[in-house]
Amino acid sequence: LLSQPDFRDVRGRTIRIVRGDRGRELLGNTLRERGAAVDYLSVYRRLPVRHSQAELDELERVWRRGGIDIITVMSVETLDNLLTALPPYCRAALPATPLVTPSKRVIQTAADQIPAVRATLAPGPLPADMLRALVACATETATGNPK
Repeated sequence: LLSQPDFRDVRGRTIRIVRGDRGRELLGNTLRERGAAVDYLSVYRRLPVRHSQAELDELERVWRRGGIDIITVMSVETLDNLLTALPPYCRAALPATPLVTPSKRVIQTAADQIPAVRATLAPGPLPADMLRALVACATETATGNPK
């Protein structure tokens, strides 16, 4: 978005960014640096899902039986929520469970928080991008041959 011609010279313009109650500041900060007045309109709130103990117990049972092959994470916030929600066994199993994400920030955060994490960067956040990365990751895991 920031590379689009309409957003290069924004001096004297007022730009409203519609988003959730929290979000990255890159767009707003960059537009301010370019001379725009920026304000935000929050139209939704992000709340982590609360899981019952029965759901978490079932997740652990499935994971222990080898039923979790790959994890997908779309944002740092999703990763943080996942790490908070996971039962101890599942969290300990994360280094052995490949992670697929379209975000370099997620990979960096995962590397900081999960020792020896195996992460695959998808070419983008679209379903086809994620599917391509999931297939590549599953193939690599099954054959033991990195791409």
